[in-house]
Amino acid sequence: PSVGADSDGQVDLFPQLPAGKDQTDEELLSQARRLLTEPDFYQTVVTTAQEKMQTYGYEQSALRLNQLVADIQSKKV
Repeated sequence: PSVGADSDGQVDLFPQLPAGKDQTDEELLSQARRLLTEPDFYQTVVTTAQEKMQTYGYEQSALRLNQLVADIQSKKV
């Protein structure tokens, strides 16, 4: 799990660990402590990320890219 990043990937893979400009260091440290001390919470975070990681795999990325190219080409005609 990633704590403290505010990228799109962070938001998608770890929605239980929000990190934004408005969050304090203490709030982020609290998230990290919770991950380290609550096995059920940790497992939920990891399971969510593992399920979503499938969309970032090569095959899914290639399919999305091929679809994008096909969509662009169909609009040129």
